[in-house]
Amino acid sequence: MIDDALSHYEELQITGGFLECGNRILGFSYGALADKDTFAVHIEKARRDIPGAYPALAQALAQILPESVTYLNREEDLGIPGLRKAKNDWHPVYQIKKGVVTLL
Repeated sequence: MIDDALSHYEELQITGGFLECGNRILGFSYGALADKDTFAVHIEKARRDIPGAYPALAQALAQILPESVTYLNREEDLGIPGLRKAKNDWHPVYQIKKGVVTLL
């Protein structure tokens, strides 16, 4: 899906980039506007063996967004403690409580 999204980034209006050091790609991230003031980060991947790669990637992406963007939706943390901490470190305005819907 990542390959398909990147192959059609103009049609999908995807914004993103990659974090590079020398000739090594340390991570990449992309997303799209969900609303005029909200950017949804769809993918954020970085090397875990490089300290600070994830925060640097997130910061760089935030800096290239249009001034109209007030909110970053960093999406689901899957309940993974490290990922949840990383998302909470951004001091979210709010978090949506998840639930389960069962069709009868």
